[in-house]
Amino acid sequence: MTSVCRHCGTHYDELLRNEQWRGFSCRACDTESCQRCVASEDQGNQIVFLRCPNCKADNLDAFDLRDRHSIFTSIEQVSSFEAGIALPYVAWSVYPRRTESLVHSALPKLSSFHPSFGLLDEENELVRVQLANWFPDRFNADVPIGSGVLIWFLAGKPVHCDGGHYLTEYEILRLSRQLWSGSENSANQAMHPSRGVGRFDS
Repeated sequence: MTSVCRHCGTHYDELLRNEQWRGFSCRACDTESCQRCVASEDQGNQIVFLRCPNCKADNLDAFDLRDRHSIFTSIEQVSSFEAGIALPYVAWSVYPRRTESLVHSALPKLSSFHPSFGLLDEENELVRVQLANWFPDRFNADVPIGSGVLIWFLAGKPVHCDGGHYLTEYEILRLSRQLWSGSENSANQAMHPSRGVGRFDS
């Protein structure tokens, strides 16, 4: 199954990050398009016709991209990370977006650790419950926060939570190298209690 819009080439990941989850299937030419490239024709009186960007027909069926594609990693998947980072994510907050950009910039410089990276759906209640169990001073099981903090994993365990509004790439690199060095002492130095060290299930 394709993960990009067949007309404009926009990746579904980008669309979903921007809450643009509507897709359209044209019954006339059997093509699909995203809400960015489908043509809209204003008829006045708050009536708008949507037309296929390929054949200009207006007989379109709408579908939800979220039913076909997900940008998120599951709790089970991040719990298998040997060395990895997870970012609790909500589309309505600018802070996770900023943090994700920093992580993608930092990861190539951490290639010797073969790191994994995943987004966790903080809108999902089961995910929030697990996050609050791991780091109760950082997360709320009842409501998403969207603060842009990161969770570091080592050998499948969440070992540290840090970051937020003022996180820098330097801090991501520093903490990652300390936590993934395999040294118990290094991990203990990085996990300062005031930064939200949490518990994890055995």
